[in-house]
Amino acid sequence: MSGLRKKLDALGTETGLMEMMLAGVKSALMRQPFRVPRDLRNLAAAQEAIGWTHLFKGQISKQWIERQRDCIGDKATKKNNALNWATAVADYLFTQWFKVWDQRNLDCHGHDYQGRANKLKDVAFRQITHLYTFEEAVPEDIRWLFQTPLEECFALATLPPASNGIAIGKTSLKRNTLHKWRRGNWWQGITS
Repeated sequence: MSGLRKKLDALGTETGLMEMMLAGVKSALMRQPFRVPRDLRNLAAAQEAIGWTHLFKGQISKQWIERQRDCIGDKATKKNNALNWATAVADYLFTQWFKVWDQRNLDCHGHDYQGRANKLKDVAFRQITHLYTFEEAVPEDIRWLFQTPLEECFALATLPPASNGIAIGKTSLKRNTLHKWRRGNWWQGITS
Protein backbone atom coordinates (compact mmCIF):
# COMPACT_ATOMS: atom_id res chain seq x y z
CA MET A 1 0.00 0.00 0.00
CA SER A 2 2.87 2.37 0.74
CA GLY A 3 4.21 1.83 -2.80
CA LEU A 4 0.84 2.77 -4.26
CA ARG A 5 0.65 5.84 -2.03
CA LYS A 6 4.12 6.95 -3.20
CA LYS A 7 3.21 6.37 -6.85
CA LEU A 8 -0.07 8.30 -6.56
CA ASP A 9 1.71 11.12 -4.74
CA ALA A 10 4.45 11.25 -7.41
CA LEU A 11 1.78 11.45 -10.11
CA GLY A 12 0.19 14.45 -8.38
CA THR A 13 -3.09 12.70 -7.60
CA GLU A 14 -5.79 14.84 -6.02
CA THR A 15 -5.81 14.19 -2.25
CA GLY A 16 -9.43 13.04 -1.85
CA LEU A 17 -9.16 10.78 -4.88
CA MET A 18 -5.91 9.29 -3.59
CA GLU A 19 -7.36 8.51 -0.15
CA MET A 20 -10.48 6.99 -1.65
CA MET A 21 -8.41 4.90 -4.08
CA LEU A 22 -6.16 3.59 -1.29
CA ALA A 23 -9.18 2.73 0.87
CA GLY A 24 -10.90 1.05 -2.10
CA VAL A 25 -7.86 -1.05 -2.97
CA LYS A 26 -7.43 -2.09 0.67
CA SER A 27 -11.12 -2.91 0.86
CA ALA A 28 -10.92 -5.01 -2.33
CA LEU A 29 -7.92 -6.94 -1.02
CA MET A 30 -9.35 -7.48 2.47
CA ARG A 31 -12.94 -7.98 1.19
CA GLN A 32 -14.32 -5.53 3.70
CA PRO A 33 -16.51 -2.47 3.14
CA PHE A 34 -15.10 1.00 3.80
CA ARG A 35 -16.57 4.39 4.62
CA VAL A 36 -16.43 7.03 1.91
CA PRO A 37 -16.58 10.74 2.71
CA ARG A 38 -19.86 12.34 1.61
CA ASP A 39 -18.26 14.48 -1.11
CA LEU A 40 -16.63 11.43 -2.74
CA ARG A 41 -19.60 9.05 -2.71
CA ASN A 42 -20.42 9.59 -6.38
CA LEU A 43 -16.80 8.76 -7.31
CA ALA A 44 -16.87 5.62 -5.17
CA ALA A 45 -20.22 4.59 -6.68
CA ALA A 46 -18.82 5.04 -10.19
CA GLN A 47 -15.95 2.64 -9.45
CA GLU A 48 -18.27 0.33 -7.50
CA ALA A 49 -20.35 -0.08 -10.67
CA ILE A 50 -17.22 -1.32 -12.47
CA GLY A 51 -15.87 -3.23 -9.48
CA TRP A 52 -12.99 -2.43 -7.16
CA THR A 53 -11.04 -5.51 -8.17
CA HIS A 54 -11.25 -4.34 -11.79
CA LEU A 55 -8.82 -1.60 -10.82
CA PHE A 56 -6.13 -4.28 -10.93
CA LYS A 57 -7.07 -4.98 -14.54
CA GLY A 58 -6.76 -1.33 -15.50
CA GLN A 59 -10.44 -0.39 -15.45
CA ILE A 60 -10.73 3.06 -13.88
CA SER A 61 -13.91 5.08 -13.72
CA LYS A 62 -14.25 8.03 -16.12
CA GLN A 63 -15.38 10.18 -13.21
CA TRP A 64 -11.98 9.64 -11.55
CA ILE A 65 -10.19 10.83 -14.67
CA GLU A 66 -12.45 13.89 -14.83
CA ARG A 67 -11.76 14.62 -11.14
CA GLN A 68 -8.01 14.42 -11.81
CA ARG A 69 -8.44 16.62 -14.90
CA ASP A 70 -10.20 19.24 -12.74
CA CYS A 71 -7.38 19.01 -10.17
CA ILE A 72 -4.67 19.57 -12.79
CA GLY A 73 -6.67 22.34 -14.42
CA ASP A 74 -4.79 24.67 -16.72
CA LYS A 75 -1.39 23.30 -15.58
CA ALA A 76 -1.93 20.31 -17.89
CA THR A 77 0.77 19.61 -20.44
CA LYS A 78 1.30 16.92 -23.00
CA LYS A 79 3.04 14.72 -20.40
CA ASN A 80 1.10 15.80 -17.32
CA ASN A 81 -2.58 15.32 -18.03
CA ALA A 82 -5.43 13.21 -16.65
CA LEU A 83 -5.25 10.55 -19.36
CA ASN A 84 -1.55 9.95 -18.75
CA TRP A 85 -2.28 9.87 -15.02
CA ALA A 86 -4.92 7.16 -15.50
CA THR A 87 -2.57 5.16 -17.73
CA ALA A 88 0.25 5.35 -15.18
CA VAL A 89 -2.06 4.31 -12.32
CA ALA A 90 -3.51 1.40 -14.33
CA ASP A 91 -0.03 0.28 -15.35
CA TYR A 92 1.22 0.37 -11.76
CA LEU A 93 -1.77 -1.54 -10.39
CA PHE A 94 -1.66 -4.15 -13.15
CA THR A 95 2.10 -4.67 -12.72
CA GLN A 96 1.76 -5.13 -8.96
CA TRP A 97 -1.22 -7.45 -9.36
CA PHE A 98 0.71 -9.54 -11.90
CA LYS A 99 3.68 -9.85 -9.53
CA VAL A 100 1.39 -11.09 -6.76
CA TRP A 101 -0.32 -13.53 -9.14
CA ASP A 102 3.03 -14.80 -10.43
CA GLN A 103 4.35 -15.39 -6.90
CA ARG A 104 1.14 -17.19 -5.91
CA ASN A 105 1.41 -19.32 -9.04
CA LEU A 106 5.00 -20.29 -8.20
CA ASP A 107 4.00 -21.10 -4.61
CA CYS A 108 1.14 -23.31 -5.79
CA HIS A 109 2.94 -25.07 -8.63
CA GLY A 110 6.58 -25.09 -7.54
CA HIS A 111 9.60 -22.95 -8.33
CA ASP A 112 11.64 -25.53 -10.23
CA TYR A 113 11.27 -28.87 -12.01
CA GLN A 114 11.45 -30.94 -8.81
CA GLY A 115 8.99 -28.67 -6.99
CA ARG A 116 6.49 -28.91 -9.85
CA ALA A 117 6.89 -32.70 -9.93
CA ASN A 118 6.23 -32.89 -6.17
CA LYS A 119 3.15 -30.66 -6.45
CA LEU A 120 1.79 -32.84 -9.27
CA LYS A 121 2.36 -35.98 -7.18
CA ASP A 122 0.55 -34.38 -4.23
CA VAL A 123 -2.43 -33.57 -6.44
CA ALA A 124 -2.47 -37.11 -7.85
CA PHE A 125 -2.31 -38.62 -4.35
CA ARG A 126 -5.20 -36.46 -3.14
CA GLN A 127 -7.31 -37.39 -6.16
CA ILE A 128 -6.56 -41.10 -5.88
CA THR A 129 -7.30 -41.07 -2.16
CA HIS A 130 -10.62 -39.39 -2.87
CA LEU A 131 -11.47 -41.81 -5.67
CA TYR A 132 -10.72 -44.83 -3.46
CA THR A 133 -13.65 -43.70 -1.29
CA PHE A 134 -15.93 -44.81 -4.17
CA GLU A 135 -14.58 -48.40 -4.17
CA GLU A 136 -17.80 -49.94 -2.87
CA ALA A 137 -19.99 -48.10 -5.39
CA VAL A 138 -17.98 -49.05 -8.50
CA PRO A 139 -19.57 -51.59 -10.86
CA GLU A 140 -18.00 -55.05 -11.07
CA ASP A 141 -16.66 -54.57 -14.60
CA ILE A 142 -14.17 -51.90 -13.45
CA ARG A 143 -13.55 -53.14 -9.92
CA TRP A 144 -10.12 -54.35 -11.13
CA LEU A 145 -8.93 -50.78 -10.62
CA PHE A 146 -8.87 -51.35 -6.87
CA GLN A 147 -6.80 -54.56 -6.90
CA THR A 148 -3.69 -52.57 -5.93
CA PRO A 149 -4.07 -51.27 -2.37
CA LEU A 150 -3.90 -47.51 -1.93
CA GLU A 151 -0.71 -47.67 0.17
CA GLU A 152 1.05 -49.66 -2.54
CA CYS A 153 0.08 -47.05 -5.17
CA PHE A 154 1.74 -44.37 -3.05
CA ALA A 155 4.85 -46.50 -2.49
CA LEU A 156 5.21 -47.20 -6.23
CA ALA A 157 4.82 -43.54 -7.11
CA THR A 158 7.65 -42.49 -4.77
CA LEU A 159 10.28 -44.71 -6.44
CA PRO A 160 13.02 -43.05 -8.54
CA PRO A 161 11.83 -41.84 -11.98
CA ALA A 162 13.45 -44.67 -13.98
CA SER A 163 11.64 -47.38 -12.04
CA ASN A 164 8.30 -45.71 -11.41
CA GLY A 165 7.25 -44.90 -14.98
CA ILE A 166 5.02 -47.95 -15.06
CA ALA A 167 3.60 -47.20 -11.59
CA ILE A 168 2.80 -43.60 -12.53
CA GLY A 169 1.19 -44.85 -15.75
CA LYS A 170 -0.99 -47.28 -13.79
CA THR A 171 -1.87 -44.54 -11.31
CA SER A 172 -2.84 -42.18 -14.14
CA LEU A 173 -4.88 -44.93 -15.82
CA LYS A 174 -6.69 -45.55 -12.56
CA ARG A 175 -7.37 -41.87 -11.97
CA ASN A 176 -8.60 -41.28 -15.54
CA THR A 177 -10.81 -44.37 -15.59
CA LEU A 178 -12.39 -43.46 -12.27
CA HIS A 179 -12.98 -39.88 -13.42
CA LYS A 180 -14.71 -41.21 -16.54
CA TRP A 181 -16.79 -43.49 -14.36
CA ARG A 182 -17.82 -40.59 -12.09
CA ARG A 183 -18.74 -38.40 -15.08
CA GLY A 184 -20.53 -41.23 -16.86
CA ASN A 185 -24.03 -42.54 -16.33
CA TRP A 186 -22.99 -45.49 -14.12
CA TRP A 187 -24.38 -43.60 -11.10
CA GLN A 188 -27.96 -44.27 -12.17
CA GLY A 189 -27.98 -47.97 -11.33
CA ILE A 190 -26.25 -47.57 -7.94
CA THR A 191 -28.19 -47.33 -4.71
CA SER A 192 -26.58 -46.78 -1.35
